[in-house]
Amino acid sequence: MRLAIAFLIAASSHAAAKPAPQPPAVVAAKKQADAAAKTSLRPAYPEALIAYAKALRAANQLKPAYDTAQQAAASFDAQLEMHRELSEAVTDANRGRAERAAARELGQQRDAARFLAGQIAEQMGDENLAIPAYLLVVRSQPDEGLGLEALAALKALGWLRSPVPASAKP
Repeated sequence: MRLAIAFLIAASSHAAAKPAPQPPAVVAAKKQADAAAKTSLRPAYPEALIAYAKALRAANQLKPAYDTAQQAAASFDAQLEMHRELSEAVTDANRGRAERAAARELGQQRDAARFLAGQIAEQMGDENLAIPAYLLVVRSQPDEGLGLEALAALKALGWLRSPVPASAKP
């Protein structure tokens, strides 16, 4: 008899602990809110890599800082390619424009990571690492922001002696 009563008590407490089923829309909204909360608490992977590279640079650990900045640039590049491919694949024009805008922003962040890598390589005294990083930024943004700064850095390194003719720009 005691065993039967214990079994009934355990069964009723187990049933009470089980939450009532929720409609799929509520579950989906909760999952979306949880995902948004997680991303708002920490930066995205490549952005965290840039912050880490800057911290390593400040700690005078230049080689790991350079490698981390290059890793961030590669990560931004992979995301950029995904957005480019998606912009070509979608049939909705508004969605395509949004994907192209996201790709452009990621390209600018990638160039910032490459520029940081060039600065770190320059600080290490390794022009053979700095020049390719700066060149990639110049090729990506020939007439704007970081591209012009990278061009100035190349001139300061003595790699570029005369102005680039307009016909030679990509």
